Amino acid sequence: MAETFGTTFGCLLISFMIDLILYGMGLLLVLQYFRKCSKDAILVKTTVLGLIVFATTHIVGMCTWVYRTFITGFSRPELLNELPPSVSIEIMSFYIVSFIAQSFYISQIWKISHRNIWITSPIVVLALINIGAGTAQTVTTAQRGTASGIDDEINKIITIIETGAAALCDILVTIALCVLLRINRTGIKSTDSALDSLIILAINRGTVTSLASVVDLILYLTRPKSMFFMLVFNPSTQLYLLSVVGSLNYREGMRAGSRHRKKEWHNFNTTANDSYSLPLENIGPSVHSSRDGVHVVTPHFQA
Repeated sequence: MAETFGTTFGCLLISFMIDLILYGMGLLLVLQYFRKCSKDAILVKTTVLGLIVFATTHIVGMCTWVYRTFITGFSRPELLNELPPSVSIEIMSFYIVSFIAQSFYISQIWKISHRNIWITSPIVVLALINIGAGTAQTVTTAQRGTASGIDDEINKIITIIETGAAALCDILVTIALCVLLRINRTGIKSTDSALDSLIILAINRGTVTSLASVVDLILYLTRPKSMFFMLVFNPSTQLYLLSVVGSLNYREGMRAGSRHRKKEWHNFNTTANDSYSLPLENIGPSVHSSRDGVHVVTPHFQA
């Protein structure tokens, strides 16, 4: 089936617009994170900074490619088949973002599981396969230099390995987080409610990123000469950014809510003690003697 300009570079343009919108959302979340989570560890801040830097690099590479395709190449159709160096840069930026995000979640699983190597090892292997295959795909794309060879056998094999590893890694991360958070339930309603919220967040995150990888692979294998897969591939960069920074901001919101509830409970206890405390030290007996020699003891309250 012959592909048209709409099914190739038209899809590229649409994916760029979706990518740009999600990038704007991610940028706002990053700014919110650095404003509210200034007390986080340096490693966490570095992770967020790395994500936004490479997500920005990805966007810049996309801008360059789109501008070259629709502006520079407007009257020069021979340029459409050529892939500028910015394509390799934006592709590699995506794989770096996904690897940083997966590494972040692996570190969380490592902590929650009390450094259980049997739980984290398979996920680490899949993350390394993902970045390794992604690097190989970037190199082959740069060496090929044209869009026409996107459906060759080597590229297909690398894509299957990379996308399959990414999807499986995200699924295992989701399962591990859900199981570990479930195990850590305490029976205290407020704590269990917070853990349930984190489980739902983990499921949503894993579902979105893993589903994006699967759809990307299906679109590529069914229409390899088109760019339908770009509709999912390019925005996936921002999905990883949104998942990590969104979860960090959600965590900070839970912390703020917990601090607010503790403050309200403390104020309630203080008010209750002030309202209902009795000055027992001011209560004392008073002894009165009647004329017939009977002693009457009556309590009195000192002012």
